Amino acid sequence: MGSLILTGFHLYLVFCIVNARFQFKEAKPCDSTKCLPPKCRCSNNFDPPGGLQRKDTPQIIIITFDDDINTENYKQYLEAFDGLKNPNGCPGVGTFFICHNYTNYFLAETMYSKGHELADHTVTHQEPTDYWIHGSYEMWKNEINGEREILHRSVLIY
Repeated sequence: MGSLILTGFHLYLVFCIVNARFQFKEAKPCDSTKCLPPKCRCSNNFDPPGGLQRKDTPQIIIITFDDDINTENYKQYLEAFDGLKNPNGCPGVGTFFICHNYTNYFLAETMYSKGHELADHTVTHQEPTDYWIHGSYEMWKNEINGEREILHRSVLIY
């Protein structure tokens, strides 16, 4: 019985992959005469931008965290960035996508004062996802603008 279910799953998986290949059209090649930096760059050109040598090209790594800053995770965040420096000597920093639930805004302000970025991740972080799928424009606006206002008032982010 188990092997029959597994075989059925494999057939379903193959069907999905084959079906997906016929649903999507291949992208047109990038026209490098129309797609010009800084607003556009063809991805089929793998040379570093601005004529830089590969060894001199900065490698950008974005470190992000999802949800709250609170007493449960604050020390871990500090330790993660302790001694982390960019090649130019500036401290390494992260972006914290904050929702209102369980956030300690004093600790959030402390992270912000250390150069970290605080970003808006809605007020409620409501589950299940149906809340977001079926949410109205007004609900989305209140969730996003509400957390932005809370960050503005609590951490003085403008």
